[in-house]
Amino acid sequence: MHIRFNTASVLLCSSLLLGTSLAFAANDKPTPNGQVQQAQILVTQLSKGNFAAAEADFNDKMKQALPAAKLKAVWVQITGQAGAFQKTGETKTLNYQGNPIVLVKTVFKDGELWTQVAFDKTGKIAGLYFKPAS
Repeated sequence: MHIRFNTASVLLCSSLLLGTSLAFAANDKPTPNGQVQQAQILVTQLSKGNFAAAEADFNDKMKQALPAAKLKAVWVQITGQAGAFQKTGETKTLNYQGNPIVLVKTVFKDGELWTQVAFDKTGKIAGLYFKPAS
């Protein structure tokens, strides 16, 4: 199934990515396994409604841009369009300008999304973006 998002939620989340480009180039620097687990935990926290816990791993810019209340609103909008959360699936890792990016396939009742989690150099979450899995 194809999931459509309204422009406001996609722009909000995409503006929180590191940099402005959505084109990422993989490089030789591997993403630490701990960050894969951290991204999976973030999705689990969102799915359980633990928005304050999810926000705890955000860096200062993310905490300011997407506090728990706004994070909840984004998640409610996503589940309103994609249906109830069901599970996480495969993960992919890449790096953007030396910063790790983890993509977690997130399965909902009515479709699948990639939850893209960007990390800064200190290991804090610096970006969050949801895009349809194709």
